[in-house]
Amino acid sequence: EVAAECRVIARRIHARFGRDCLHYLEVGASPDDQSDAVALSASDWCVNMRIAVWALLDVLVVSATRDGLNLLPFEYVCARHARGDGGVCVLSEFAG
Repeated sequence: EVAAECRVIARRIHARFGRDCLHYLEVGASPDDQSDAVALSASDWCVNMRIAVWALLDVLVVSATRDGLNLLPFEYVCARHARGDGGVCVLSEFAG
């Protein structure tokens, strides 16, 4: 499972470099599925809150295995552009 592998990688980075070097978030994950990650559900947030969070991220990874129309990457790019910052948006080939 990709999510489990990402959690393992995040734990290794935290162990080697400290917790402040990487803030790992999973949108839509359940708290039982993870220990180091923060479980978030973007559908519970208003658009203003999502834009504020996306503006703070240097990298957004959307690793959906099945997806319909996903506006998170678009929101991320718009939020970063509004701040005048670049950023990296990595999309799964399955993201809609």
